Amino acid sequence: MTCRGFRPIFSRMAPVDLKEEILRLKKERNAIILAHSYQTADIQDIADFVGDSLGLAYKAQSTDCRVIAFCGVHFMAETAKILNPDKTVVLPDAGLKIFLSASAECRAQRRYRQLQEKGIEEPYADVLRELEQRDYDDTHRAVAPLKAAPDAVHIDTSDLTLDESIDAVCAAIRTRFGVEGKA
Repeated sequence: MTCRGFRPIFSRMAPVDLKEEILRLKKERNAIILAHSYQTADIQDIADFVGDSLGLAYKAQSTDCRVIAFCGVHFMAETAKILNPDKTVVLPDAGLKIFLSASAECRAQRRYRQLQEKGIEEPYADVLRELEQRDYDDTHRAVAPLKAAPDAVHIDTSDLTLDESIDAVCAAIRTRFGVEGKA
């Protein structure tokens, strides 16, 4: 990510307004901005941490932030995602964007089973209602509502096992990049 992904959204704003808006969104979304040391000074100025590739991936791992925005090369974001599987890593200029979805009912069933495995008793209806409310909130917020990128490959995992979901992602990668064989 070169952080260019932020600029089209705010292209009509003055540079000061752009910086303020980025910092506001960072706070709103519980995000951290990590920049490689070769980034320009204006990018480094808004970054929480500046450093080399691996160092930034480890910084991402030590944060409590839920969203990690990388200003650097793709493999940095990939490394950060491997080290932080439960966090969102933003890379807007990726060569392939994949939007995974599943029905609220399917996700509620999965979450309900996870809670039961942890010994947490919560009625299924409450789990479903909470997921549906979160989905509504995420897709109807005023700033940057959750939606698939226009060029994203959409994969609905509602009826897929974990292995089948991984196979579907691998198939999308093979198709996009012309790689043959099974991952």
